[in-house]
Amino acid sequence: MPARAVVGVTLVAGVAGTGALLVVDGPGAVAPRIGLGVVGSLAVAVLAWAAVRGGPWLRLGWGAVALGAAVQTLALIGYGSGWPQPVVWGALRPVALVAFGVGLIASPGVWRDLREWGLLILDGWLLAASSFAIAWCALALTAPDPAQPHVRASIPLGFVAFEVVAASVCAGLTLRTAAGSRLAAILLLGGSVMAVSADATWAATGNGAVPAALWLGVIVVFAAACLFGRLDVFVTTAGPATGPPRVARASQVTLVPGLLACLITPSPEAVTMTVAVSLLVALAAQMYLSVRRYGRLWRELENQADRLDALVSESGDAILQVDLHGRVEFANAAAAEVFGRAPQELTGRQAVGLIHPGDRGDAVRALMRLEGTGVDAVRVAARVRWDDGWRHLEATVSRRRGGSGYTLSTRDVSERVRLEEELRRQATTDALTGLLSRSAFLATVGDRLRQGPTGVLFLDLDGFKSVNDTEGHAAGDQLLVRSARAVETALGPRDLAARLGGDEFAVLAASADHGEVRALAARLVSALGSGITSPLGARVGASVGVALEGPTLEAGEGGAAALVRDADLAMYEAKKRGGRTWVVFEPWMRERVLQRTRLHTALARAIEAGELRLEVQPIVALPHGECVGFEALVRWEDAGHLRGAGDFVPLAEETGLVVPLGTWVLRRALGWLASWPDPTAGIAVNVAGRQVAEPGFGDLVRAELVASGVDPARLTLEITERTAVDDLARAGAVLQPLRALGVHVALDDFGTGFSSLGYLAGLPVDELKIDRRFVDGLGVRPEDDALVRAVLALAADLGLRVVAEGVETTAQRNALVGLGCEMAQGLLYGAAVPIEQLDRQAVDLRELPVPRAPATLGGD
Repeated sequence: MPARAVVGVTLVAGVAGTGALLVVDGPGAVAPRIGLGVVGSLAVAVLAWAAVRGGPWLRLGWGAVALGAAVQTLALIGYGSGWPQPVVWGALRPVALVAFGVGLIASPGVWRDLREWGLLILDGWLLAASSFAIAWCALALTAPDPAQPHVRASIPLGFVAFEVVAASVCAGLTLRTAAGSRLAAILLLGGSVMAVSADATWAATGNGAVPAALWLGVIVVFAAACLFGRLDVFVTTAGPATGPPRVARASQVTLVPGLLACLITPSPEAVTMTVAVSLLVALAAQMYLSVRRYGRLWRELENQADRLDALVSESGDAILQVDLHGRVEFANAAAAEVFGRAPQELTGRQAVGLIHPGDRGDAVRALMRLEGTGVDAVRVAARVRWDDGWRHLEATVSRRRGGSGYTLSTRDVSERVRLEEELRRQATTDALTGLLSRSAFLATVGDRLRQGPTGVLFLDLDGFKSVNDTEGHAAGDQLLVRSARAVETALGPRDLAARLGGDEFAVLAASADHGEVRALAARLVSALGSGITSPLGARVGASVGVALEGPTLEAGEGGAAALVRDADLAMYEAKKRGGRTWVVFEPWMRERVLQRTRLHTALARAIEAGELRLEVQPIVALPHGECVGFEALVRWEDAGHLRGAGDFVPLAEETGLVVPLGTWVLRRALGWLASWPDPTAGIAVNVAGRQVAEPGFGDLVRAELVASGVDPARLTLEITERTAVDDLARAGAVLQPLRALGVHVALDDFGTGFSSLGYLAGLPVDELKIDRRFVDGLGVRPEDDALVRAVLALAADLGLRVVAEGVETTAQRNALVGLGCEMAQGLLYGAAVPIEQLDRQAVDLRELPVPRAPATLGGD
């Protein structure tokens, strides 16, 4: 049978049995005894079912309650059947009460925390004892004959005191029971009150019909409690932290005298008076303890308020509370630092009125987002008025509890905003000159290209490197600042200038008209060439390249970079034309760069693959023409075309490829010389300035000499005058140890560069090579005769050998012999020949090939 049906049948039977007890009473009534038996049995069955369903402790608890219900039912039946009172009240009733008591406290919780169980008994005592007092007083005052005392012997009043304690437990449990067992706890509480009221009625009137009916109801209610709630109803107490405040526990003990009065005298008046006095004392004690309790709570609240106020006051953020209409209701002390106004001045003002007019719309939109999206808080950035202008603030706005307004936590971020603006300025502005930076300039050019045709001018200072090297970087920086100011004077109101880096500047023309851009270029050249000097008076000029937007340029930064690159190419063309001028970009300039790029790629691949060719040209002793050595010359066969050194060595020097190229030539030349049969013949190898400046160049030469086994005295390193002059100290420091090792050093193309006795005396040089342009003029131009004669005289005074280059005719040879020149090389004695074609025996100069076009295949 379902549990719910059992409960229903039990309740119906309980109502029928109660009615029978009220209608018919006395030992001869059979129907009440049958009703008591049926109802009690069903209730005991339900309670026993609950005991079987539970765990060990629950089986003990509900089993004890079932046993108590069974014994109580038997006691009621015995009372209705006229059993002797010692059996009913002296045996059965104590057993039932003990069983109920065991059931109430049969919980692991009572052993875990006895103090909590004591407190819940005290908390429930007032309710249970009040129930007894109310029933006692009501029955005593409404008795038909107040002078007739009740039959005291009908019930031991000690049972009443025990039931009050049990009812207190139920009451305390009800106040602490979790939500899932609240209905069951209320049923238990109701059953306990019914039990106390039943015994109070019995003690006051001596009539057992109504108490018996109530006790039957108690049994039924206990049975219903285990079905309408959790089985562990007695152990689901909420802890002290989550339960309601417990006050006036001690005052409940004052009800004990009223209960004891029932044992001393059967007089209703005495019991009533004692209970009334007890309740007054309990009320006074409760009020006293409540005052103390809530006084302590009030002090704790004040302390919390003080701590909160201190926290808000000491906060570095300005905290404002505004109502729904935006009016400030509260401002902490930090608001004076943030808003520049005392908190009293802020209170009552409209918060939006403090904000810069331009930021009020953002603030309103932020509040609308706060209300419309359901987010907890929003951030608002705004400016507020200050004595020195406007300050930047950042506020976190959140809704107050109850929807009564908003809380603003505001901080001053002016310094952070200033730093951010400074970082943006540094990112877009050159720190030295104040002009636009490269990135900002390219971005601006890209934006302009999106709007239409654009003109860009690229400027490079002429002579700036010399100022930087001779006067120092500080002087160079001053010169750059002066140049920037000069550029600005030449600009129109809408032209923009930038420093791209080093001594490079750029200008974005406001107009794309070709005539106006050319006029701007002319003004820039004039402005930078008129009176712009270094601190020591050195004058500079500017080479300007002009690029105008073409149909192939894309908009944006890609097109901007291409346009600036074209202007840069035009600037280099202006440099080649002598500087201090301007040149407009033409497509062939870009094509030339592309060709150089392709040439660079092919040359790098050829060097890596060893696809170059080494040739040698003999050097002879005058006047007899005996071969005393060779000059190594590199050639490159590129796509079927044989390129001389002049076609690719300058490119190699610019790109750094000359370093691996020179290493290859040196290694190849020494390897070939080691196999040459004449152990006295030497070889001259050209060395570029980039090689001399390379760290470890001296170690490289020594390592190659050791690897080839060639005597260092047979190697001559040829350097140009420009290489020596560019860094005289470095060249001397690198070449001197090699010269001490025995390696010879020759100065190539002497007379074409910066010849001076100063650097000639400071270099470790053994040999001078007269450039072919002076040899060509021998016997033709008197000045060339005089120059060669002077070089020979200078070399004789310094103890240097001299080699004349480019000797092609007998007349030139005779003139050199007449002037006292010792050695020569040129087509008269043979052209450069691949080393693979030379006979490994003695060289017969008459058999060396003579090219048909001497002007293109002379010595490099």
